[in-house]
Parts: sequence; C-alpha cells; structure tokens
Amino acid sequence: MALATRAVALKLNHRVQQLKPAQGDRPRTLTERRAVTKAIMEQTFDPAWVRNNQRRLEEIVDSNLPHSRPLPVIAKQQRAALTFDLEASLCKIPLTTKVAVIHGELDQMIPFAAGMDIARRIPSAIFLPKGDRPGQIPSYAFGHQWFEYFGTSIWINVIESFMMS
Repeated sequence: MALATRAVALKLNHRVQQLKPAQGDRPRTLTERRAVTKAIMEQTFDPAWVRNNQRRLEEIVDSNLPHSRPLPVIAKQQRAALTFDLEASLCKIPLTTKVAVIHGELDQMIPFAAGMDIARRIPSAIFLPKGDRPGQIPSYAFGHQWFEYFGTSIWINVIESFMMS
C-alpha cells in the first residue's frame, strides 16, 4: 500500500521541503527546465549521495526532464494534497492490509519523524527494520529516493521478506 507521505506529513505539522514557485510568464527554455529539474531531484537525495553519484543524478534528471511538470502545476498539486484528510484514514486501514514504511534519516523532502509517525498511526504498519539479517535494511542512511541506495538486490530481499511475513 502506498501513501502520500507528504500530505500526511503536512497534516501532522512536520516541516517539509517546499518547491520554489516559477517566475515570470514566459515558458522556460530547455536549459532552464533542466536546471529546475536537477535542483528538484537534488533535493530528493542527501548531499553526500549527490556529490558521489553525479553521473547517476544526470541520468535521473535526463529521464525525468521529458515528464517534468511546470512548477505552478506542482504547487497546485501540493495545495490539493493538503485538502485530503489522510491522517484520519490511517487508523482505518484494515489489519489484514500489510503496510511497510520505508523512510530514511537522510530524506531531504520528508522528515524522518514523519515516517515514524505514519508507522505508529497505522495499526498494521511495520517500519522496516535495519540490520544485517535477510529482510532488513542495512541502515537508515538513505534519502527520499530510497531505491537508489544499497543496490537492487537488497531492496528486492527486503520487500520480498516483508511480503512473505
């Protein structure tokens, strides 16, 4: 089950990273759109990951650029997310629904405490454990784009272990 953590985090009064609004009425050039996309994508990783993974960051920016939405659209989506009362729904998720919370301490978009809050508010939620055993995350030292950390095989093991539990 996927939840809009940003909407829940905002409702729970956690401080979250806000995107800067677009300036001016003219359409952005490709160079400007790329710069904005890169700045947004950099916010989804911790600074050390950005420094150490410039080539991968450029690939991610290039793959997101054709699908990038104008910042006014993103701002409207953020405002719309605030109108949903997801917090009241968390405790109503059936106990038979498996919910894994994956959240890293280096998330620059949503505070780590927000992930912990969400896990506490959903009766059937499991905040995925860290450790060196199968099914565990090596550490919580990862950012918003959690799947870019540790390697695919680790995440496959963690998610498959959760689903089989």
